[in-house]
Amino acid sequence: YVDLDATTPKTFDVQYFKNVQNKMGLLRTDQILYSDSRTAPLVNALASQTHVFHHQFAASMVKLGNVQDYLSADDGEIRVNCNCVNA
Repeated sequence: YVDLDATTPKTFDVQYFKNVQNKMGLLRTDQILYSDSRTAPLVNALASQTHVFHHQFAASMVKLGNVQDYLSADDGEIRVNCNCVNA
């Protein structure tokens, strides 16, 4: 178990993105977002504008809630080990 945000681990805030700006991002993929000129403005917005962070988080949760259940169509499975197909 590792906190994504070591600075404010129990608070839902923009600190993770501030950490990314300070080269303290836990996930390499997020740190790469900040080093790319195309996505760095998004990291800056999420780090500096709390309302943007909350709005984008809410929009993401709505999209996640609309993910279809692939088991019902018999097209997929919930894997026991995500690295391989179930036996």
